[in-house]
Amino acid sequence: MVPRIKSNRYGEVFKFQTEGDRIDATYNGRRTVKTQTQGDASVLDVDIIESVQVDANGVESSGPTGPHSIFESKHITQLLDEANLQPGERFILCFDEIGKNGFKRFALERAGNGNGNGDFANDDVPF
Repeated sequence: MVPRIKSNRYGEVFKFQTEGDRIDATYNGRRTVKTQTQGDASVLDVDIIESVQVDANGVESSGPTGPHSIFESKHITQLLDEANLQPGERFILCFDEIGKNGFKRFALERAGNGNGNGDFANDDVPF
C-alpha cells in the first residue's frame, strides 16, 4: 500500500485555473496519494521551467517555477498515459478550454517540437 505523504515533500501544488494557463516543465514522475475528500488521487510531479498564468481579464503573467505537484484530472491522466513520458523529459501542458459539461480540456506535447504537431494529437500550445 502506498504510504500517505504530504504534497510539500515534492513542491507546491500548481493549479490550472484559467484557460491559457500553461507550463513548460521537466517530468519527474507520477504517484497516488490519499486525500480526505476524494480517496486516492493521481499526482504529477514536475520541475516547472516556465509557466504562464492568465487572469480573469485574459492578461498573461509569469507564473511559478521550480518543483511542483499537479493533481491530475481525468483528461491530464489520459494525456500522460498516452505520452508515456520518462523522468527528465521536457513537456508543455496547457489548460486549453472548458469543454462540454464544464470539464477542463488540456493539451500536452513534448517540448522542443514547436510546430504544434507533437508526438501525440493535440493543439498547438503557444508560449
